[in-house]
Amino acid sequence: MEKAKSQKLIKDTLIYGLATFGPKLVSFILLPLYTHYFTSAEYGTWDLVVTTISLVSPIVTLELIDSVYRWLIEAKRLNDRMRIITTGFFALVKNLMISNLIAGVFFIMFPNNYWWLSLLIINSDNLSGFVQHCVRALGYNKQFAIIGILKTAVSIVFTIFFVFIMHFRIETFFYSMIISNIFGLIYSWRFLNFQQYINIKVYSKNTYKEFIKYSIPLILGAVNWWVMNVSDRYIIAFYLGVKANGIYAVANKLPSLVNVVSSIFYLAWQDNAIREYNNNERDKYYSSIFRHYFRLMVTTVILLTASSRIIMRIMISNQYDSAWKYVGILYLGAMFSTFSNFWGAAYQGSKQTNNIFVTTVIGAISNIAINLALINHIGIYAAAISTFLGFFIMWIMCVLDSKKEFKIQIDYKEVTVLLTISFITLLLSFYANIAIDLFIFLVGVVTFIITNGDIIKKIFTYSYNYKFVSKITVLTKNKIKQAK
Repeated sequence: MEKAKSQKLIKDTLIYGLATFGPKLVSFILLPLYTHYFTSAEYGTWDLVVTTISLVSPIVTLELIDSVYRWLIEAKRLNDRMRIITTGFFALVKNLMISNLIAGVFFIMFPNNYWWLSLLIINSDNLSGFVQHCVRALGYNKQFAIIGILKTAVSIVFTIFFVFIMHFRIETFFYSMIISNIFGLIYSWRFLNFQQYINIKVYSKNTYKEFIKYSIPLILGAVNWWVMNVSDRYIIAFYLGVKANGIYAVANKLPSLVNVVSSIFYLAWQDNAIREYNNNERDKYYSSIFRHYFRLMVTTVILLTASSRIIMRIMISNQYDSAWKYVGILYLGAMFSTFSNFWGAAYQGSKQTNNIFVTTVIGAISNIAINLALINHIGIYAAAISTFLGFFIMWIMCVLDSKKEFKIQIDYKEVTVLLTISFITLLLSFYANIAIDLFIFLVGVVTFIITNGDIIKKIFTYSYNYKFVSKITVLTKNKIKQAK
């Protein structure tokens, strides 16, 4: 039984990987374009815009997308699905309209070149995200993946168009994101024939109250996640300047690869963690998955840390040359954030989202306090170290707090050994010596293969499964033809 569940998780992870890997990969591939075409000040400004949007969106939407997904994944009858989707959709539209009115007044009073474009991103991203996650919750995982692929393609095409044909500057980021979001909304709406689920007569105030009860801790948690992830940008910009923030933003690009691996896995894990929460063997299943997940993430970080300096030198321009110094520390922060996300999905299974809020508050406070204490003494290093320690503290709190809801068994001996190797790798990487880099990379490769041998075998088995790959390929081709 556990083997079958693990196989399903791997299969779902590969499917979701098609949806989530694309955008992250594109961001990484286009990094040379960004760092050569845009100045560090421009890139730092765009990074602050994205940072602000990531804070505002959960507040504006009340995290209704997550609530609808959580209820919809268990709904089997059409009437229940209509009630859930209708209630969530109208509530989301209402929130966006109110927010647009408030924002419009503010924008008129305090004009800025990017306010209105940012508002369009918030609206298009959340409407598109709502319908896309309905596709996912209703079990159309492969279609969810296809939508992600096509949105990525649209984003690439328009980014290149605006840079090389129109010669736009920072507005390139805004336009390409808005267009890809609108494409995703239209495509997913047509696929689901979404209007069939919308009927104002089945709008339920009781369901809405349940959504809000579930989502309020998620809103507060999302704000704290924002603090954990991006408050350091504002602190750097205030104390060290926008240029320094641009360097830090570039330094975060490679650690985002850790989040790529995590985001691919997280969607599948969230589905399975919720569905298996009431199973008698839940704790055993959770523990088994985390053991493999921990091994994969730590050994991935070891490999990336060993190769990050060389990759950064190849991919970025000289004005960002110092960014490589902060990458290794940020890898560790990203790794511990993925462990916290693992526990977060299990919390959603229990619907006890208050626990998510508590653990993120503690992590966020730790992050800000450490950053402010060190920023004037060690500069950008303060942001990297505070991010790492904040997420580490947050994960420890998750482990301790979750025991009253579920119990994930941790092999502390294995954890100690692998984390020790990762810290040694980090320290050696600061020597900036090609021989040392090569040595720790080889150690990382050997550690990765030995530790993850069984997972690698399973992934290759599913990756080269003819039926799985062919279905995805055929579906993608058909949808592209239909779009034409």
